[in-house]
Amino acid sequence: MSVRVGTLAIDDGAQVFYAKDRQFFSRTGIDVDIRPMPNGPEIAAAAAVGDIDVGFSNLFALAAAFTRGAQLRLIAPGQLFYAGEQSLAIIVRTDSPYRTGKDLDGKKIGVRVSNSLVGVGAKAWVDQHGGDSNTIQLVHLPGERHAEALEQGEVDAVSTSLTDVPVPKRGTKRIIGYPTDAIAPRFIGAGWYARADWIEAHRDVARRYAEAIVRAGQWANAHPTESGQILMKYTHLTPEGLGALGEHRVRYGEVLDPALIDPLIAVAARYNVIPKVFPARDLVATNLDP
Repeated sequence: MSVRVGTLAIDDGAQVFYAKDRQFFSRTGIDVDIRPMPNGPEIAAAAAVGDIDVGFSNLFALAAAFTRGAQLRLIAPGQLFYAGEQSLAIIVRTDSPYRTGKDLDGKKIGVRVSNSLVGVGAKAWVDQHGGDSNTIQLVHLPGERHAEALEQGEVDAVSTSLTDVPVPKRGTKRIIGYPTDAIAPRFIGAGWYARADWIEAHRDVARRYAEAIVRAGQWANAHPTESGQILMKYTHLTPEGLGALGEHRVRYGEVLDPALIDPLIAVAARYNVIPKVFPARDLVATNLDP
């Protein structure tokens, strides 16, 4: 069976690329039609109306769609975030004076989308480090424009994936913080999901897809060099950019544990992405057992 999959062409959404190249899908009888898309909300919207079968995005986008009534359910974990081990960063020019959250008061921060790990995480980081997130302006930019916009002074900082804006040890950009550190010390921030009715109609396919994605994540966690070569094949990342990622490569979750999603839902409610907190277990598909 062919499964239409929407993802982001960055390290965070690369499990599907690894699963395809390493033949984890084909070994389980699944063919995938991979469709890179601009951002998480667009992927969630496409999944909600059936334009794709499985989507990947940050869980802010999924939680927001869920609270609006979209019948989407998680089937596999995406990135597992640890404090200090991050693939998302708040980046400024090397010659800028900005170092703390307070320094960014009243400033423009470039993001792919506001209601996301980089957008909400930037607000939380500014507040946590002495600033006032109510004063900052989030400027929507495609990921490929983040470096250019920063260099040209269109924005004062960017909160972005280090796949989009690698930061070499010596260069024109530097990291001042990590947006996800302000959410929780450890949490699942992204995942793979499908419509509840699609899962019900294709339960075995959904289960095999989830198994292949988890296997791909396990493989990538253990093989950063080999997975880096596949990542460059499917994204705009160069060998220099891959090298600049260094220790900031994504670590993927291997268990879909609702307790690791609850912190993100709490932050989503705090920053008005969703109207109120709800149990993360409500987001997780429960009918994938053989």
